[in-house]
Amino acid sequence: MSKQFTAHMGIFLVLSFLVTPSTAAAEGKKSRIQKIEANGGFMAWHAEKARGTKVKWGVVDALLPASAETTIKLFRDYDNYKKFLKFFTTTKVLSREDSKAIVRLKATIAGGSVKLKATATMTEEPKANGDTHFKLRYRKGNVKRLDGDWVVTPIDDKSCLVKMRLLVDPDLWLVSNDKLSDYNLVNSRRTFRSIKKILDRK
Repeated sequence: MSKQFTAHMGIFLVLSFLVTPSTAAAEGKKSRIQKIEANGGFMAWHAEKARGTKVKWGVVDALLPASAETTIKLFRDYDNYKKFLKFFTTTKVLSREDSKAIVRLKATIAGGSVKLKATATMTEEPKANGDTHFKLRYRKGNVKRLDGDWVVTPIDDKSCLVKMRLLVDPDLWLVSNDKLSDYNLVNSRRTFRSIKKILDRK
């Protein structure tokens, strides 16, 4: 691990506590931090309340040893989101215009016993501060919510910060909201490990 990346870890430790929403503290839950891989990459995670549902977002802030440019290219490839969102079985672009796309999503949860189908809107929004925000927003399907956010913040040509939020609410009476919230948090962490592996090969 380079000295430069180690220095960025210090930045990440500060930012993860400054950027982490106050809801985590309000709920008495601390953000946890760990290495993603031995060769670099750290992440902090917590649950966050969501509007319109009792199921919570799974939120991860990650420091990745890859450039923002490389990471943004990965998030622009909507057809291949299933490569890092492991519970997705299909991610297919139905239409695309400028920074907006309509995508068809299929996923399985609860050990493959529950199959989800949805159509969603993907948008890419460059921000004035240099961040790039990718939004996944549910349109229709057999779920109550299926939303996601990825915000990429450049650091230098070899590293970037990424904030991810994931919310899946299939509205199942047989699964508690707490279990679904835990599921979102677990899948957010798994997603970042998959993202890290993909970026390592680039």
